[in-house]
Amino acid sequence: EKKNTDLLNAYAEDLKAVQEIFILGKDDPPIADNAPPHAGAVTWCRGLVERVEDPMNRLKGVGKAVLESEEGKEIVRAHSAIMASLRDFEVQHVDNWCLEQESTGTEKLKQNLLRREEDQEHPYLRVNFDPALVCLLREVKYFTMLKIEVPESAMSIYAKNETYRQQTGNLDLIVNIYN
Repeated sequence: EKKNTDLLNAYAEDLKAVQEIFILGKDDPPIADNAPPHAGAVTWCRGLVERVEDPMNRLKGVGKAVLESEEGKEIVRAHSAIMASLRDFEVQHVDNWCLEQESTGTEKLKQNLLRREEDQEHPYLRVNFDPALVCLLREVKYFTMLKIEVPESAMSIYAKNETYRQQTGNLDLIVNIYN
């Protein structure tokens, strides 16, 4: 009985810590340097979910009596509240990205790939592959790895990812030689 109470207290402290981490980081989530913004935020959120879920599943395995005690019921309520806010955060980020990519994808693909910069004394060429498209391609890649459903318009752009990469790489080489 004492061990169960200690387990519940330790888990309650961990729940509070996760809640504080989430509250502090939800507006500007810490993401890896190589991760795109939305997929990085979802990855961060899923890390918090995993930190909350694993101990809860183990507590459920210990026995029903542990979670049916007064402390256990309070921990289950706290766990449910934290999980709901984490799920809402994930859904919100995926939905925001879906809205953003609708306007980004096809419009950016219609731009010319080469652009002449004439600001200076000697005009030079520049590859004009929009960084927003690069970000879109990376988001799709990460979302598919996270097994999140991606809109069809973004998937059709991502299907040509390798072609875009090769063509912009070749254009970079040509532009560097030309300039």
